[in-house]
Amino acid sequence: MEQLVPLTTSINTDVKDQHIGICVIQAVLAVKKHIAEIGIAKRGTNDKQHYQYRTLDDIYQKVCSLSAEHGLICIPSAESFTYSNYPTQNGGLMHMHTVTMSYHFAAQSDGSCFTARIFGSASDAGDKSMSKAVASAHKSMLNQIFEIPVS
Repeated sequence: MEQLVPLTTSINTDVKDQHIGICVIQAVLAVKKHIAEIGIAKRGTNDKQHYQYRTLDDIYQKVCSLSAEHGLICIPSAESFTYSNYPTQNGGLMHMHTVTMSYHFAAQSDGSCFTARIFGSASDAGDKSMSKAVASAHKSMLNQIFEIPVS
């Protein structure tokens, strides 16, 4: 079961090689505008807690094609992670990872860029807690940067 920690997105202004310019902001705004116009359907269903949600694949499908259309690239980078484990009620072991990810956005037209940093956390009884934590961070970052409604 996936567990989330509070997430934050910040624009990293202390990196000397960043070139925060107008084109990267215009590209993000263009993608955000298209998403607001067409929306992203909630096709995932949580049967236990009875709610629907946007899957990461649904978000990727829209954001990736719109980003390409508007000359916006996003490059992920893992900064750090922590690992812990804890026992389950039936004697098993849950593995938990928390990751700090940076997502570097750049505009094709002028190379202007910014970096969004975000945390993600997930637990899994097998070997997938790290990839779930990265996916959680990525989905949350996309929701926040492009202001995709979560309710």
